Amino acid sequence: MTAFSSLSLFPANLEQILESRKRTFQQWGKGVTFEEYMERDARTDMHEVAQDGRLITWILAPRDAHDSLDFLCSCETYRRDGLAVRKSSSDQGDLPEVVPCYAVASVYTPPTNRGKGYARHMMRLLHWVLAPETSLPKEFPAEWGLPPPRVSSAGDAVFSVLYSDVGKDFYRVCSTLPAEENGWVVTNPISTTWEVVEIDKLSPTESKEFVRQWSWLDEGLVYEMWNKDAEMIKQELSLSSLPTPRFTFLPHKGVAEFQHRRLQFFWSKMDPRPTYWGVSSIDATKDASTFATWTLDVRPPTSNKLIITRLRASPEDFESLMTQVMTFAKRHFVEMIEVWNLRSDLKDIAHRLGGKSFARDEHLPSFKSYGGEKPEDITWMYNEKYMLHTCSQDSILT
Repeated sequence: MTAFSSLSLFPANLEQILESRKRTFQQWGKGVTFEEYMERDARTDMHEVAQDGRLITWILAPRDAHDSLDFLCSCETYRRDGLAVRKSSSDQGDLPEVVPCYAVASVYTPPTNRGKGYARHMMRLLHWVLAPETSLPKEFPAEWGLPPPRVSSAGDAVFSVLYSDVGKDFYRVCSTLPAEENGWVVTNPISTTWEVVEIDKLSPTESKEFVRQWSWLDEGLVYEMWNKDAEMIKQELSLSSLPTPRFTFLPHKGVAEFQHRRLQFFWSKMDPRPTYWGVSSIDATKDASTFATWTLDVRPPTSNKLIITRLRASPEDFESLMTQVMTFAKRHFVEMIEVWNLRSDLKDIAHRLGGKSFARDEHLPSFKSYGGEKPEDITWMYNEKYMLHTCSQDSILT
Protein backbone atom coordinates (compact mmCIF):
# COMPACT_ATOMS: atom_id res chain seq x y z
CA MET A 1 0.00 0.00 0.00
CA THR A 2 1.33 3.41 -1.00
CA ALA A 3 1.68 5.99 1.79
CA PHE A 4 -0.87 8.80 1.57
CA SER A 5 1.89 11.39 1.98
CA SER A 6 3.28 10.39 -1.42
CA LEU A 7 -0.10 10.80 -3.16
CA SER A 8 -2.10 13.78 -4.29
CA LEU A 9 -5.15 14.77 -6.30
CA PHE A 10 -4.70 16.00 -9.87
CA PRO A 11 -6.99 17.01 -12.75
CA ALA A 12 -6.71 14.24 -15.31
CA ASN A 13 -5.15 14.79 -18.72
CA LEU A 14 -6.94 13.52 -21.84
CA GLU A 15 -5.31 10.10 -21.77
CA GLN A 16 -6.17 9.67 -18.09
CA ILE A 17 -9.77 10.75 -18.70
CA LEU A 18 -10.15 8.06 -21.34
CA GLU A 19 -8.47 5.51 -19.08
CA SER A 20 -10.85 6.34 -16.21
CA ARG A 21 -13.83 5.77 -18.50
CA LYS A 22 -12.46 2.49 -19.82
CA ARG A 23 -12.05 1.24 -16.26
CA THR A 24 -15.68 1.90 -15.36
CA PHE A 25 -17.21 0.09 -18.34
CA GLN A 26 -17.47 -3.31 -16.63
CA GLN A 27 -19.21 -1.72 -13.65
CA TRP A 28 -21.58 0.73 -15.34
CA GLY A 29 -21.76 -0.34 -18.98
CA LYS A 30 -24.58 -2.89 -18.72
CA GLY A 31 -26.76 -2.94 -21.81
CA VAL A 32 -24.30 -1.21 -24.15
CA THR A 33 -21.15 -2.15 -26.01
CA PHE A 34 -17.79 -0.70 -25.01
CA GLU A 35 -17.86 1.57 -28.08
CA GLU A 36 -21.36 2.82 -27.23
CA TYR A 37 -20.31 3.46 -23.64
CA MET A 38 -17.34 5.55 -24.69
CA GLU A 39 -19.43 7.40 -27.28
CA ARG A 40 -21.98 8.33 -24.60
CA ASP A 41 -19.27 9.93 -22.48
CA ALA A 42 -17.88 11.71 -25.53
CA ARG A 43 -21.34 13.21 -26.08
CA THR A 44 -21.39 14.29 -22.45
CA ASP A 45 -18.20 16.28 -23.10
CA MET A 46 -20.13 18.31 -25.68
CA HIS A 47 -23.17 18.88 -23.49
CA GLU A 48 -23.86 22.20 -21.79
CA VAL A 49 -23.17 20.75 -18.33
CA ALA A 50 -19.58 19.95 -19.31
CA GLN A 51 -18.64 22.96 -21.41
CA ASP A 52 -16.18 25.71 -20.41
CA GLY A 53 -14.35 23.55 -17.90
CA ARG A 54 -17.47 22.62 -15.91
CA LEU A 55 -16.59 18.92 -16.00
CA ILE A 56 -13.32 17.86 -14.39
CA THR A 57 -12.06 14.31 -13.98
CA TRP A 58 -9.82 13.97 -10.91
CA ILE A 59 -7.30 11.22 -10.19
CA LEU A 60 -5.42 10.14 -7.09
CA ALA A 61 -1.85 9.43 -8.16
CA PRO A 62 1.75 9.47 -6.87
CA ARG A 63 3.17 12.95 -6.89
CA ASP A 64 6.20 11.78 -8.85
CA ALA A 65 4.07 9.99 -11.49
CA HIS A 66 0.95 12.09 -11.79
CA ASP A 67 0.91 11.76 -15.60
CA SER A 68 0.87 7.95 -15.45
CA LEU A 69 -2.11 5.87 -16.51
CA ASP A 70 -1.52 3.73 -13.43
CA PHE A 71 -3.45 6.08 -11.10
CA LEU A 72 -5.21 4.64 -8.06
CA CYS A 73 -8.80 5.89 -8.35
CA SER A 74 -10.83 8.67 -9.94
CA CYS A 75 -13.96 10.79 -9.72
CA GLU A 76 -15.68 13.61 -11.60
CA THR A 77 -17.05 17.01 -10.63
CA TYR A 78 -19.58 19.16 -12.45
CA ARG A 79 -19.57 22.88 -11.73
CA ARG A 80 -23.11 24.24 -11.58
CA ASP A 81 -25.10 27.32 -10.68
CA GLY A 82 -26.55 27.15 -7.21
CA LEU A 83 -28.63 29.46 -5.11
CA ALA A 84 -27.80 30.13 -1.46
CA VAL A 85 -29.39 32.26 1.22
CA ARG A 86 -27.02 33.32 3.96
CA LYS A 87 -27.15 35.92 6.70
CA SER A 88 -27.34 39.38 5.20
CA SER A 89 -26.17 42.58 6.80
CA SER A 90 -28.55 44.67 4.68
CA ASP A 91 -31.90 46.04 5.76
CA GLN A 92 -33.55 43.88 3.11
CA GLY A 93 -32.93 40.70 5.09
CA ASP A 94 -31.63 37.42 3.77
CA LEU A 95 -31.12 37.61 0.02
CA PRO A 96 -30.50 34.69 -2.35
CA GLU A 97 -27.20 34.68 -4.22
CA VAL A 98 -26.28 32.76 -7.37
CA VAL A 99 -23.20 30.86 -6.24
CA PRO A 100 -20.75 28.31 -7.69
CA CYS A 101 -21.31 24.75 -6.51
CA TYR A 102 -20.28 21.27 -7.56
CA ALA A 103 -21.83 17.85 -8.10
CA VAL A 104 -19.48 14.91 -7.50
CA ALA A 105 -19.97 11.77 -9.58
CA SER A 106 -18.42 8.52 -10.84
CA VAL A 107 -16.29 7.71 -7.81
CA TYR A 108 -14.40 4.60 -8.90
CA THR A 109 -11.56 2.45 -7.59
CA PRO A 110 -10.26 -0.49 -9.68
CA PRO A 111 -10.67 -3.87 -7.91
CA THR A 112 -6.90 -4.24 -7.43
CA ASN A 113 -6.77 -0.98 -5.45
CA ARG A 114 -9.80 -1.50 -3.23
CA GLY A 115 -9.71 -1.93 0.53
CA LYS A 116 -6.70 0.37 0.95
CA GLY A 117 -8.40 3.69 1.73
CA TYR A 118 -7.52 5.35 -1.58
CA ALA A 119 -11.06 6.48 -2.46
CA ARG A 120 -11.58 7.90 1.01
CA HIS A 121 -8.33 9.85 0.75
CA MET A 122 -9.22 11.10 -2.73
CA MET A 123 -12.52 12.44 -1.42
CA ARG A 124 -10.80 14.10 1.55
CA LEU A 125 -8.45 15.88 -0.83
CA LEU A 126 -11.33 16.90 -3.05
CA HIS A 127 -12.45 19.44 -0.44
CA TRP A 128 -9.02 21.07 -0.71
CA VAL A 129 -9.44 21.76 -4.44
CA LEU A 130 -13.15 22.65 -4.48
CA ALA A 131 -13.46 25.00 -1.51
CA PRO A 132 -12.04 28.53 -1.24
CA GLU A 133 -8.82 28.62 0.73
CA THR A 134 -10.49 30.90 3.28
CA SER A 135 -13.01 28.12 4.02
CA LEU A 136 -10.38 25.45 4.66
CA PRO A 137 -8.36 24.70 7.83
CA LYS A 138 -5.31 26.89 8.20
CA GLU A 139 -2.92 23.94 8.14
CA PHE A 140 -2.93 21.05 5.71
CA PRO A 141 -2.44 17.74 7.57
CA ALA A 142 1.28 16.96 7.73
CA GLU A 143 0.62 13.22 7.45
CA TRP A 144 -0.91 13.83 4.02
CA GLY A 145 2.22 15.52 2.67
CA LEU A 146 1.71 18.66 0.60
CA PRO A 147 -1.73 20.01 -0.32
CA PRO A 148 -3.05 19.19 -3.81
CA PRO A 149 -2.44 21.80 -6.50
CA ARG A 150 -5.19 24.36 -6.97
CA VAL A 151 -6.70 24.82 -10.43
CA SER A 152 -8.29 27.90 -11.96
CA SER A 153 -11.52 26.10 -12.93
CA ALA A 154 -12.34 25.12 -9.32
CA GLY A 155 -11.70 26.35 -5.79
CA ASP A 156 -14.72 28.62 -5.30
CA ALA A 157 -17.42 26.21 -4.09
CA VAL A 158 -20.05 27.42 -1.67
CA PHE A 159 -21.28 23.83 -1.39
CA SER A 160 -20.91 20.45 -3.09
CA VAL A 161 -23.20 17.43 -3.29
CA LEU A 162 -23.02 13.78 -4.20
CA TYR A 163 -25.38 10.79 -4.21
CA SER A 164 -24.07 7.88 -2.18
CA ASP A 165 -24.57 4.23 -3.08
CA VAL A 166 -22.33 3.07 -0.23
CA GLY A 167 -24.48 4.11 2.72
CA LYS A 168 -24.62 7.25 4.81
CA ASP A 169 -21.33 7.01 6.68
CA PHE A 170 -18.57 6.63 4.10
CA TYR A 171 -18.67 10.14 2.68
CA ARG A 172 -19.40 11.73 6.04
CA VAL A 173 -15.95 10.69 7.28
CA CYS A 174 -14.26 12.01 4.13
CA SER A 175 -13.27 15.19 5.93
CA THR A 176 -10.86 18.07 5.52
CA LEU A 177 -8.85 16.76 8.51
CA PRO A 178 -7.99 13.16 9.48
CA ALA A 179 -9.81 12.89 12.81
CA GLU A 180 -12.99 14.75 11.86
CA GLU A 181 -16.32 13.71 10.35
CA ASN A 182 -17.29 16.87 8.53
CA GLY A 183 -17.67 15.46 5.03
CA TRP A 184 -20.88 15.02 3.03
CA VAL A 185 -24.04 14.58 5.10
CA VAL A 186 -27.08 12.61 3.88
CA THR A 187 -30.38 14.48 3.85
CA ASN A 188 -33.92 13.35 2.97
CA PRO A 189 -33.45 10.28 0.74
CA ILE A 190 -37.22 9.91 0.35
CA SER A 191 -38.96 8.45 -2.71
CA THR A 192 -42.63 8.12 -3.58
CA THR A 193 -43.49 5.50 -6.18
CA TRP A 194 -46.53 4.27 -8.06
CA GLU A 195 -46.91 0.89 -9.77
CA VAL A 196 -48.44 1.82 -13.12
CA VAL A 197 -50.22 -1.54 -13.46
CA GLU A 198 -52.17 -0.72 -10.28
CA ILE A 199 -53.42 2.73 -11.31
CA ASP A 200 -55.40 1.99 -14.48
CA LYS A 201 -58.57 3.29 -12.88
CA LEU A 202 -56.90 6.65 -12.24
CA SER A 203 -55.86 7.32 -15.83
CA PRO A 204 -58.64 8.98 -17.84
CA THR A 205 -59.17 8.72 -21.56
CA GLU A 206 -58.01 11.72 -23.48
CA SER A 207 -60.77 14.27 -24.07
CA LYS A 208 -61.34 17.76 -25.32
CA GLU A 209 -61.07 18.92 -21.72
CA PHE A 210 -57.64 17.29 -21.40
CA VAL A 211 -56.40 18.89 -24.62
CA ARG A 212 -57.69 22.27 -23.48
CA GLN A 213 -56.14 22.18 -19.99
CA TRP A 214 -52.80 20.52 -20.50
CA SER A 215 -49.84 20.86 -22.82
CA TRP A 216 -47.20 18.22 -23.55
CA LEU A 217 -43.64 19.53 -23.43
CA ASP A 218 -41.17 18.43 -26.08
CA GLU A 219 -37.42 19.03 -25.70
CA GLY A 220 -37.65 22.67 -26.67
CA LEU A 221 -40.63 23.48 -24.46
CA VAL A 222 -39.32 21.60 -21.46
CA TYR A 223 -36.03 23.50 -21.69
CA GLU A 224 -37.98 26.77 -21.64
CA MET A 225 -39.93 25.50 -18.62
CA TRP A 226 -36.73 24.88 -16.65
CA ASN A 227 -35.57 28.43 -17.42
CA LYS A 228 -38.84 29.83 -16.07
CA ASP A 229 -38.67 27.49 -13.10
CA ALA A 230 -35.18 28.70 -12.23
CA GLU A 231 -36.49 32.27 -12.03
CA MET A 232 -39.38 31.17 -9.83
CA ILE A 233 -37.00 29.30 -7.51
CA LYS A 234 -34.97 32.49 -7.09
CA GLN A 235 -38.11 34.41 -6.16
CA GLU A 236 -39.30 31.73 -3.76
CA LEU A 237 -36.01 31.52 -1.90
CA SER A 238 -36.08 35.26 -1.36
CA LEU A 239 -39.60 35.01 0.10
CA SER A 240 -39.12 31.81 2.10
CA SER A 241 -39.72 32.04 5.84
CA LEU A 242 -37.39 29.12 6.56
CA PRO A 243 -34.44 29.95 8.81
CA THR A 244 -31.22 30.56 6.96
CA PRO A 245 -29.02 29.15 5.64
CA ARG A 246 -30.57 27.26 2.74
CA PHE A 247 -29.42 26.29 -0.72
CA THR A 248 -30.41 24.58 -3.94
CA PHE A 249 -29.20 23.88 -7.44
CA LEU A 250 -30.98 25.50 -10.37
CA PRO A 251 -32.48 23.24 -13.07
CA HIS A 252 -31.57 25.33 -16.11
CA LYS A 253 -28.38 25.45 -18.20
CA GLY A 254 -28.73 21.78 -19.12
CA VAL A 255 -28.79 20.40 -15.56
CA ALA A 256 -32.30 18.90 -15.66
CA GLU A 257 -32.05 18.13 -19.38
CA PHE A 258 -28.99 15.99 -18.74
CA GLN A 259 -31.14 13.45 -16.92
CA HIS A 260 -32.87 12.24 -20.07
CA ARG A 261 -29.96 12.94 -22.43
CA ARG A 262 -27.73 10.63 -20.41
CA LEU A 263 -30.18 7.73 -20.91
CA GLN A 264 -30.95 8.44 -24.56
CA PHE A 265 -29.31 5.26 -25.83
CA PHE A 266 -31.92 3.20 -23.99
CA TRP A 267 -35.14 5.20 -24.36
CA SER A 268 -34.48 5.88 -28.05
CA LYS A 269 -35.19 2.17 -28.64
CA MET A 270 -38.61 2.29 -27.00
CA ASP A 271 -41.71 1.67 -29.11
CA PRO A 272 -43.38 4.09 -29.28
CA ARG A 273 -40.35 6.33 -28.97
CA PRO A 274 -40.97 9.13 -26.45
CA THR A 275 -41.07 12.69 -27.77
CA TYR A 276 -42.30 14.48 -24.64
CA TRP A 277 -40.37 15.11 -21.44
CA GLY A 278 -42.97 16.93 -19.41
CA VAL A 279 -46.51 18.15 -19.14
CA SER A 280 -47.83 21.48 -17.91
CA SER A 281 -51.05 23.34 -17.48
CA ILE A 282 -51.73 25.74 -20.30
CA ASP A 283 -51.14 28.64 -17.91
CA ALA A 284 -47.83 27.13 -16.80
CA THR A 285 -46.40 27.56 -20.29
CA LYS A 286 -46.26 31.23 -19.32
CA ASP A 287 -45.45 31.21 -15.61
CA ALA A 288 -44.32 27.65 -14.73
CA SER A 289 -47.00 27.32 -12.05
CA THR A 290 -48.03 23.69 -12.62
CA PHE A 291 -45.85 21.15 -14.41
CA ALA A 292 -43.87 17.93 -14.18
CA THR A 293 -40.78 16.91 -16.14
CA TRP A 294 -39.23 13.46 -16.29
CA THR A 295 -36.64 11.06 -17.59
CA LEU A 296 -37.11 7.43 -18.57
CA ASP A 297 -34.82 4.83 -17.03
CA VAL A 298 -35.29 1.67 -19.08
CA ARG A 299 -31.82 0.23 -18.67
CA PRO A 300 -31.66 -3.57 -18.81
CA PRO A 301 -32.14 -5.98 -17.28
CA THR A 302 -34.74 -4.75 -14.77
CA SER A 303 -35.32 -1.00 -14.88
CA ASN A 304 -38.51 0.30 -16.49
CA LYS A 305 -39.25 3.52 -14.70
CA LEU A 306 -40.40 7.09 -15.27
CA ILE A 307 -38.59 9.34 -12.82
CA ILE A 308 -40.03 12.80 -12.26
CA THR A 309 -37.09 15.20 -12.35
CA ARG A 310 -38.97 18.35 -11.35
CA LEU A 311 -42.51 18.91 -10.12
CA ARG A 312 -44.44 22.04 -9.28
CA ALA A 313 -48.12 21.86 -8.30
CA SER A 314 -50.62 23.00 -5.71
CA PRO A 315 -52.62 20.40 -3.74
CA GLU A 316 -55.64 21.34 -5.88
CA ASP A 317 -53.79 20.60 -9.15
CA PHE A 318 -51.61 17.68 -8.08
CA GLU A 319 -54.03 14.82 -8.77
CA SER A 320 -54.89 16.10 -12.22
CA LEU A 321 -51.21 16.63 -13.03
CA MET A 322 -50.27 13.14 -11.87
CA THR A 323 -53.08 11.66 -13.93
CA GLN A 324 -51.43 13.10 -17.04
CA VAL A 325 -48.05 11.68 -15.99
CA MET A 326 -49.68 8.29 -15.48
CA THR A 327 -51.32 8.52 -18.90
CA PHE A 328 -47.93 9.11 -20.51
CA ALA A 329 -46.40 6.22 -18.55
CA LYS A 330 -49.10 3.80 -19.68
CA ARG A 331 -48.74 4.92 -23.28
CA HIS A 332 -45.08 3.94 -23.18
CA PHE A 333 -45.55 0.72 -21.18
CA VAL A 334 -43.64 2.05 -18.18
CA GLU A 335 -44.07 -0.04 -15.03
CA MET A 336 -43.22 2.45 -12.27
CA ILE A 337 -43.29 6.19 -11.57
CA GLU A 338 -40.96 7.71 -8.97
CA VAL A 339 -40.55 11.19 -7.51
CA TRP A 340 -38.05 12.37 -4.89
CA ASN A 341 -38.86 14.43 -1.80
CA LEU A 342 -42.46 15.14 -2.58
CA ARG A 343 -43.73 18.13 -0.59
CA SER A 344 -45.53 17.20 2.62
CA ASP A 345 -48.79 18.85 1.49
CA LEU A 346 -48.87 16.52 -1.55
CA LYS A 347 -48.05 13.20 0.12
CA ASP A 348 -51.55 12.34 1.35
CA ILE A 349 -52.89 12.89 -2.15
CA ALA A 350 -50.07 10.80 -3.60
CA HIS A 351 -50.85 7.95 -1.22
CA ARG A 352 -54.56 8.13 -2.07
CA LEU A 353 -53.53 7.72 -5.71
CA GLY A 354 -51.73 4.51 -4.80
CA GLY A 355 -48.28 5.94 -4.12
CA LYS A 356 -45.94 4.61 -1.44
CA SER A 357 -43.28 6.71 0.29
CA PHE A 358 -40.10 5.27 1.77
CA ALA A 359 -36.48 6.05 2.58
CA ARG A 360 -34.14 4.88 -0.16
CA ASP A 361 -30.98 2.93 0.54
CA GLU A 362 -29.30 4.10 -2.67
CA HIS A 363 -28.64 7.44 -4.39
CA LEU A 364 -28.54 9.13 -0.98
CA PRO A 365 -28.46 12.95 -1.43
CA SER A 366 -25.46 14.23 0.53
CA PHE A 367 -24.11 17.76 0.86
CA LYS A 368 -21.09 19.58 2.17
CA SER A 369 -21.25 23.31 2.92
CA TYR A 370 -18.05 25.35 2.86
CA GLY A 371 -19.51 28.29 4.78
CA GLY A 372 -18.85 26.99 8.27
CA GLU A 373 -22.50 26.34 9.12
CA LYS A 374 -23.59 23.25 11.02
CA PRO A 375 -25.19 20.70 8.66
CA GLU A 376 -28.26 20.41 10.87
CA ASP A 377 -28.90 24.14 10.44
CA ILE A 378 -28.92 23.98 6.64
CA THR A 379 -31.96 23.29 4.46
CA TRP A 380 -31.48 21.73 1.01
CA MET A 381 -34.46 23.00 -0.96
CA TYR A 382 -35.86 21.44 -4.15
CA ASN A 383 -33.90 18.26 -3.43
CA GLU A 384 -35.32 16.44 -6.45
CA LYS A 385 -34.09 14.11 -9.17
CA TYR A 386 -33.19 16.87 -11.67
CA MET A 387 -29.85 17.32 -9.90
CA LEU A 388 -28.58 13.74 -9.91
CA HIS A 389 -25.85 12.92 -12.39
CA THR A 390 -27.06 9.62 -13.84
CA CYS A 391 -24.61 6.76 -13.29
CA SER A 392 -23.20 8.46 -10.21
CA GLN A 393 -22.91 5.12 -8.48
CA ASP A 394 -19.87 4.51 -6.38
CA SER A 395 -17.55 1.57 -6.86
CA ILE A 396 -14.96 1.97 -4.17
CA LEU A 397 -15.03 -0.84 -1.57
CA THR A 398 -12.51 0.92 0.57
